[in-house]
Amino acid sequence: MIRRTTASLGLLGFAIAIFAGLFNGHSYEVIITRALSAMAILAGVGMVVGYCADHVVREYRTKQYLEIFGHPETPENSVNVSSENSSTPTPS
Repeated sequence: MIRRTTASLGLLGFAIAIFAGLFNGHSYEVIITRALSAMAILAGVGMVVGYCADHVVREYRTKQYLEIFGHPETPENSVNVSSENSSTPTPS
């Protein structure tokens, strides 16, 4: 999710800067320079946004999983193994 958001926002910034430069009649050097700058800046923003979104989604998935299946250390999900049922001999 982080890489997709980074790439999407970076390419979006690049495209908007290209079209804005062409629409306003700037030279090609200025357009490319501004487009690359916009791509780098928005890729950084996209990385931060993607990281935050990934963290939120992971937290939500973990919460939903624990609500459905319970916590692994809860008594209803734990396996009770006593030494009487074990096949290994105990030292005397």
